[in-house]
Amino acid sequence: MHACSSASNFGPMQSLALSDAAKDGGTGTLNMTSVTSDQSWLEAAPTSGEAPSTIDVSVDRSGLAEGAYSGTILVETDASDGESAEIVNISMSVGGLSSGDGGQAKVRLLTEDGSRVLDEIVTDASQDYAYSINAIGPGTYIVMAGTDRDNDTVICDIEDACGVAPTKVTVNASGDDVTDVDMLVTSGAGQQTLPIENESL
Repeated sequence: MHACSSASNFGPMQSLALSDAAKDGGTGTLNMTSVTSDQSWLEAAPTSGEAPSTIDVSVDRSGLAEGAYSGTILVETDASDGESAEIVNISMSVGGLSSGDGGQAKVRLLTEDGSRVLDEIVTDASQDYAYSINAIGPGTYIVMAGTDRDNDTVICDIEDACGVAPTKVTVNASGDDVTDVDMLVTSGAGQQTLPIENESL
C-alpha cells in the first residue's frame, strides 16, 4: 500500500481540501480499515473504504492562535504484504498574511476532474483582482487562480501564489450567472495573499 502524497502543506491559505490517494501496491484487494488524524483542526474523509481511494484532507483554523501547526493522517489497511499503514504529514499556518499588489494573477476554469483548462482570465490589482468568465455552458467546474512569476505559462509553481475556490461551481441549464466564487490566492511561504473576487461566471 502507498499514499501518493506523504506530505501536504496548507500554508496560511483558506481551509481548502487537498487530495491524497491510497493505492494498492500489489495485485489483491486493499481495504482502508481506518483513516484518522491526530489533531482536532485536521479532518480526513472517508475514514474507511476500498483502495484505490481519494482521501480529502481539510483544516479548520477557527479559534486557533497565529503560528505554525503540524499534524498527521494515519491510513491503516488490511494489507498482508509490506506496510499496512501509511502516515501523511500535514502542515499549515494561521495568520502572517499580507495583501496588496502581487502582480498579475491568472484565473482558470477547469473541467470537473481538473484534467483540462477551459478558459483563462488575467486580473491584477488595478482591477481589485476581480474576474468574470463568460459564455460557459452548463456543467460543473473547478475555478483556480495563481501567479506565474517566472513566465513559464505554469501557475502555482513553487515560487507562485496559488488558490482554489472552496467548492466546485455548477452552471445550470438556463445559464444563470454564478457569483461569489471568491478565493484567497496565497504563496506557500505566506508572504502575500491576493483576494480574487468573482463578478460572474
